[in-house]
Amino acid sequence: LRYDTLGPGRNEVTRDGSVLADFGQSERWTLAATYRLTEFSLLRLQYAAADLQVDGEPESVNSWFLQYQQSFGAHGAHGF
Repeated sequence: LRYDTLGPGRNEVTRDGSVLADFGQSERWTLAATYRLTEFSLLRLQYAAADLQVDGEPESVNSWFLQYQQSFGAHGAHGF
């Protein structure tokens, strides 16, 4: 479980004293579950729910990620 936040204070772009963009505050919660298939591979499912400020307007974004990771070759534990 992870929580990220951006802009809890001032989150503005300014030039010559004028505010060009105000990004407000954005937040994101992420939850991941990992299953090790073998000692050389894993499968990970991750979900992220974000409340973002886009052009000054709030926008909710939900994302799912599925990752497969496989290791090949010789490494420090033993040689092939």
